[in-house]
Amino acid sequence: MSAATFPPLRLTVPRQEDWIFSAVLERQARTDPHRPFLQFMDEPPLSYGEVNRRVNRLAHGLHRLGVGRGDRVLIMLPNSIEFMLVWWAANRIGAIEVSVNTAYKGYFLEHLVNNSGGKVMVVASEPLEHLAAAEEKLASLETLVVYDDGSGPFRGSPRFNPLRVEAFEELEGPRDDPPGVVLSHRDLCVIMYTSGTTGPSKGVMMPNAQCHLFAESVVNLTRLTGDDVYFVATPLYHGNAPIMQVYPALLVGGRAVISPRFSASEWVCQIRRVDATV
Repeated sequence: MSAATFPPLRLTVPRQEDWIFSAVLERQARTDPHRPFLQFMDEPPLSYGEVNRRVNRLAHGLHRLGVGRGDRVLIMLPNSIEFMLVWWAANRIGAIEVSVNTAYKGYFLEHLVNNSGGKVMVVASEPLEHLAAAEEKLASLETLVVYDDGSGPFRGSPRFNPLRVEAFEELEGPRDDPPGVVLSHRDLCVIMYTSGTTGPSKGVMMPNAQCHLFAESVVNLTRLTGDDVYFVATPLYHGNAPIMQVYPALLVGGRAVISPRFSASEWVCQIRRVDATV
């Protein structure tokens, strides 16, 4: 296929003050608040405006828990809308997102939590038993915010002491005004841990600008536009899905559809159902 069949390469040089994950979301929400943006498979999509409002509510909730600029917020969730909402909420108040592989337990889990210094973790019900087993070894962790993934109850569990436990619904409060924290493209956006195949996992510190330029490169390589629908089936705890799939869709005003996981037998039917183009 000749290069002439492709549209021209989209080369943009955005202002550095715009190289911020949650700031891009806020700008798109102002520009086109009713445009569909984030969707979990066959569920109705959330608009840019609704995603932005929920992010602000969660940002205020994290602040209530004592999270501020430079603090680490650990996310140990399956693929879900909530994963991305918490990431943007942390970013909006200058906190740093730390993704946790949902299969981690024992030393792998303990090392990541302690090495990152995270004091708040948003976690699904299923991994709670692994956290309970490691509780005495988690030096910095103070609060668990539990997202009910349908795998079992958690409220009132005597296993966690002194860790504070609250429900995800309690984190998302009524205030949806912007927190008003001034961010820089130089601020850290995420600490992404390596797989630890040759020793303890290393925390890769990625500033806002690095994440943004990764997303820009995907937009250019795929010729992504606002009419595209990006199908996301890789794990959100890995850098590819949030930074190189959801973020590019956000940049161009497109729609991102999150699947629980990749399925070799179902993915073709899935992309047809959601009208995915990428």
